[in-house]
Amino acid sequence: MMMRCLKSGEASQESYYDIASQLEVDIHVGLSEYEVGQRRRNHGYNEFDITSDDPLWKKYLDQASVDCELVKWSLVL
Repeated sequence: MMMRCLKSGEASQESYYDIASQLEVDIHVGLSEYEVGQRRRNHGYNEFDITSDDPLWKKYLDQASVDCELVKWSLVL
């Protein structure tokens, strides 16, 4: 079994029926235990490495600062 690599940008433009067909899966049945094992061996787990340089509170604070600047500029104009 050789599936083509499907990038998220491409996938977002297609129907889920087309995606299921390309990934060779039945949307009503899913994958068998055997098929899951095969795909994990071939492609690995569906995991992402997510690193966040800034804590969540800092992101909110930075956004509030930008919003405040926009309000100031709109008052000047």
